[in-house]
Amino acid sequence: MYISHDPGAAEHDLPPAGALRLAESHRLRVLIADENRLSAEALMFMLESDPTVEAIGYSLDGRNALELVAAFEPDAVLVGSDLAGMSQLKLCQLMGQLDPHVLVLTLHRRLVPIEIEALYGAGASACVPLSCSADELLHELAAARERLKRRTSTQPARQLVRDRAVGA
Repeated sequence: MYISHDPGAAEHDLPPAGALRLAESHRLRVLIADENRLSAEALMFMLESDPTVEAIGYSLDGRNALELVAAFEPDAVLVGSDLAGMSQLKLCQLMGQLDPHVLVLTLHRRLVPIEIEALYGAGASACVPLSCSADELLHELAAARERLKRRTSTQPARQLVRDRAVGA
């Protein structure tokens, strides 16, 4: 099932909030944010070739990407380029504030060290060259999946520590 946050898409094309939560928790749920519809759809098609990944949809602008993250809680967001009205850096910062557990992977035409450092500082999980192969991108997503598993496995312990700290 795909969600397209294309301004031209009809409202009835979108599923109700929460409809994409899967019982199959073993699949990494990925949202794509890219201002180019063809690029976003190509990324979705490529991601769906991996049985461990579910491409849940795409957004063509930053504001809609944030709305989709809030509504559908993806495990990871693949940011293909700066979006209309929002840079990759700003999107990383806002996603980290919205959902600190979401993994953000950014794609770049050229990897400029100072820009990459800023993106990592803003919360990016990985910065990947746009010229990477499908296998390389899937490898980065697999690495992100492992980071997500480690985060998830430590969440109960963190919650216990928080509960004890507040006297619950």
